[in-house]
Amino acid sequence: MGGLGKTTLAQMVFNDQRVTEYFYPKIWICVSDDFDEKRLIKAIVESIEGKSLSGMDLDPL
Repeated sequence: MGGLGKTTLAQMVFNDQRVTEYFYPKIWICVSDDFDEKRLIKAIVESIEGKSLSGMDLDPL
């Protein structure tokens, strides 16, 4: 379904001031078709915390 403007629409909503007023923190994550759930969660936590969690055990996730 490429080329339909899904990402553009998502970015417009993400950057809308009304959304910013109600949601904090906001995080933009790019996900491929074959994503790894544990790595995705790790990327989200790292973005919120502002530091690397390279030593984090991902198995409990």
